[in-house]
Amino acid sequence: MSIENTSTAPALDRVISILHTLKPYLYERWGVTELAVFGSVARGEAGIESDVDILFDYDRPLGLELVALADFLEEKLGCDVDLLSKKAVRPRTWDFIKDEVRYV
Repeated sequence: MSIENTSTAPALDRVISILHTLKPYLYERWGVTELAVFGSVARGEAGIESDVDILFDYDRPLGLELVALADFLEEKLGCDVDLLSKKAVRPRTWDFIKDEVRYV
């Protein structure tokens, strides 16, 4: 399952649906325990050039596997993704994004 038409902006409901379907595999492969969308897609302001900002948490060290996770999500969503680990979010950043976070 992926966003097939890359000539349109990523829609939140479609992104959430795809991530929800992938969630068991993401846990099995990378230990992803939590997923959320934030940024322009979550606000309904995404354009055709927009990426998908994904906040995630995990239960095991990822190291360079983070690149494989990003590549996998980009392939499945059909657009660029920016990953933000929940463990790396600073309080100031959280204050900025917390109202737009949409959990999967």
